Amino acid sequence: QTLIRSFSSKHPKLTPKSETNWIEDIEDPLLRFKVKLLEAEKNRFRKLLNEVIPPSTEVYVDDRNIGGGEHKLNNAERRALEYLASDEFLMDWKFVVGPRGEIKDKSGNKVLKVGTLEALEKALKFL
Repeated sequence: QTLIRSFSSKHPKLTPKSETNWIEDIEDPLLRFKVKLLEAEKNRFRKLLNEVIPPSTEVYVDDRNIGGGEHKLNNAERRALEYLASDEFLMDWKFVVGPRGEIKDKSGNKVLKVGTLEALEKALKFL
């Protein structure tokens, strides 16, 4: 508000020649100093941002809540799936992995279909 009052009382309409030219028109030295500090900080952050994200880079922000809380596994669910995908599960139940990735019991009967282990690993990775 002080900055606005400073300009409104002296300059009814100001058209700056450059981005920072208007700062020199501030008569109050303390206010001019504070504005220069803010301008320097803005420039420093702009340089830092350009180092992190080059100007030619496009950044897309997807703020949709896909995969939000309702699809997230809690600790007990995650441990259960990790157990099913583990060698411990196979040994506890004396199961073996068939040639195509299916899970079979000791009699050779399919217990879990082909792709089940891969599906469990994907679920653990993405949920």
